[in-house]
Amino acid sequence: MVFPFMSMPRPIQPSKLPQAKVYGGVGSILVLLAILPYIGFVLAIIGLVFILIALKYISDEVGEPKIFRYALYSFIAGVVGSVLLSAVVLAALMAVFIGQVPAQMIPGLGPTAIPPNGMQQEWIFRDGFIGFAIAMLGVLIAIWVSLIISAIFLKTSYNAVAKHLGVGLFSTVAILYIVGAVLIIFVIGLLIIFVGLILQIVAFFSIPESKPPSP
Repeated sequence: MVFPFMSMPRPIQPSKLPQAKVYGGVGSILVLLAILPYIGFVLAIIGLVFILIALKYISDEVGEPKIFRYALYSFIAGVVGSVLLSAVVLAALMAVFIGQVPAQMIPGLGPTAIPPNGMQQEWIFRDGFIGFAIAMLGVLIAIWVSLIISAIFLKTSYNAVAKHLGVGLFSTVAILYIVGAVLIIFVIGLLIIFVGLILQIVAFFSIPESKPPSP
């Protein structure tokens, strides 16, 4: 026996793509505002969270888990790079401070450790600067690698978005991010990333209201 309520159609769930469009577009604009002093960093973090929410909605809507998963990997790699960058800035400040401290105030550098020529300040600064320069170079390389890895993860996510939603601009943005990350040690790399951010805004606002039919 079949009861009437058992044959009733299930209500159609509303598409999450309109929300993804808003979250992704607004989030990309906030990330672009990272150049603003004082509040730029906070706006960028909020923007990145919005973009992750947008990609989560897209991932659920098209049934492709790797869209959100690889975007999350990209976000984590970017956070690692930011933490390392903060460590470099902190180390630079400490190096400047140590360079101004007399040798007697530094543990392990008593009177017997001071050169007899009275040039203890220059001696401490020189040795500290060499060690700091080597450490900073290693950390900068680690930051560079983390940014490239982040861009590669994001490329996987954006390529899937372009495939399922038919917005090829996401693939273009992904390529620009990778090229920009590789060339970020030059000024042109930052310019390429900036162009990628602008195109990312356009890409998110180009998302259709509903999932297009599969080819």
